[in-house]
Amino acid sequence: MMLNPLRKFDCGVAEKLGCYVYRYVHPESGDTFYIGRGQHDRVFQHLADTEKAMRLGKTLTRKEQAISDVWASGKNVHIVIQQHSLSDNEARAVETALIDLYPLAMNERKGDRDRKYGASDVGELNAALSPEEIKIDFPCIVVYPRARFAEARPTKFSLIDADKLYEVSRSSWVCDPTKENRRNIQFAVSFANGVIREIYEITNWHQVQSENNRRRWEFNGLPSSQYREFIGKRWTPFDVSSQWQCKWLNEKDALGPPVPVFNIEGARLC
Repeated sequence: MMLNPLRKFDCGVAEKLGCYVYRYVHPESGDTFYIGRGQHDRVFQHLADTEKAMRLGKTLTRKEQAISDVWASGKNVHIVIQQHSLSDNEARAVETALIDLYPLAMNERKGDRDRKYGASDVGELNAALSPEEIKIDFPCIVVYPRARFAEARPTKFSLIDADKLYEVSRSSWVCDPTKENRRNIQFAVSFANGVIREIYEITNWHQVQSENNRRRWEFNGLPSSQYREFIGKRWTPFDVSSQWQCKWLNEKDALGPPVPVFNIEGARLC
């Protein structure tokens, strides 16, 4: 018996549906593994493509493999028409929104609508669209956790874990806080995705051992109460497309008492 036996709409149905958006859903887990849009019998084309690839012994795409796995279990893929009777532009917008909503969808193309209009954290969106761009003019070290920022916020919809943000911000950096102009710098700015995430008041620095034996540094500190108005604001300090991870800012203007610095063994360096 052929699985997913319905392979085309009855006469006249496609014309009534017009342009539509659809989802392929695993019958047991309920996970949506593919999202698409189309007209006429487009929704069924993936089934025929999978059968053909299997028959010819071709390498299956991730989507085709998912369909094949469902069939191997003796079940039908659950196919959902999410919205129909749409204009082409409406279908594109719905498709993009659904791809954002279902992170397990294995679409090769992430929707046609410009990605800057897709799902965004409200704080990042506010900072990105805000006409105000702040400027930091106090001496500090700017740290950019980059990929490790995901440890503090696993998805763009998650709240930032303050403790994890501190851990990925404080360590471990290829920098040298023992230089004379840097010893008085008391603040570290954690910066990610164009937004200032936190500003820490540095208590001390100490060396840490890295995997490749490079001398790296880690600071201890607490969130600063002095610069709370900067948190969550947009900032373009320098070329964020480059591969920098930390930079000293205004180090020549640093004032105040020196911040203690320790080596790996715990001996105070300055």
